[in-house]
Amino acid sequence: MNKVSFRQLTATEYDALFAIVSQIKEHGARELTLTFDDIKHLIRWDKSKSDERFIRVLSGMYDKIISLKFDRISDDGNIITKFVVFSKYSINKTKQEATVAVSPDFWDLFNLLFDNFTTFMLDDLVYLSTSYGKELFRNIKQFRTTGHLYWSIQEFRKKLVVPKSFTNGKAFQRIFGPTTIKQLKTAIPGFEYVKRYSSHKGRPVIGVDFYWHAEEFNEDYLKRNSPKKDYVKEELLKKSTKKFSRSKHNIPLKKIGK
Repeated sequence: MNKVSFRQLTATEYDALFAIVSQIKEHGARELTLTFDDIKHLIRWDKSKSDERFIRVLSGMYDKIISLKFDRISDDGNIITKFVVFSKYSINKTKQEATVAVSPDFWDLFNLLFDNFTTFMLDDLVYLSTSYGKELFRNIKQFRTTGHLYWSIQEFRKKLVVPKSFTNGKAFQRIFGPTTIKQLKTAIPGFEYVKRYSSHKGRPVIGVDFYWHAEEFNEDYLKRNSPKKDYVKEELLKKSTKKFSRSKHNIPLKKIGK
């Protein structure tokens, strides 16, 4: 599961996918219908943008997700089973709602892939403004109790879908821009990265170590309180000064911080 990358999604498509995922997880349902307002609320959608643009985001997200390849190989290697994430994806323009169903064969893997991803965690994800930052956040949260993650330079480039035309230097410059670093440090307390260099001539970069403040095992993420949460909330509110209407589903959003 850690090999899966969603970096081909735009930042807004990324938010839309994980907004839907968070609701499927919280409702524990393989099929779920969400109104446009539900999703817009969760991703802090700019209400000045048209519904047609929003529909293009939902549609574009699905077109890219359906192309992802998931498979399971039996212990003896004889059986290879292929899966798609969603067995149903319907956008109703008139009713302004989207219906999503997770493939029954994929359900167990779905729960592993999005383990413990909640609406509350979505606030941090939406706060991150680049797809690079979002993908790093998702990967680090899979190892949140360890405080450390190492990627070889090959893994780093593959997981973040770094263009082949980018040198390693340009890749680090593009991925770890000032805004992304600031946001990652806010969303992931203690975040920092350190390049590993080869001892050979020229000392090329051979990998990257990521560090952060490890969370205690089985810590309840929803009960965490820290000053950074208030900052995240302030930054998110800057993106949308208008109140979002509550939908008929009345999705309970968790408070950020106290």
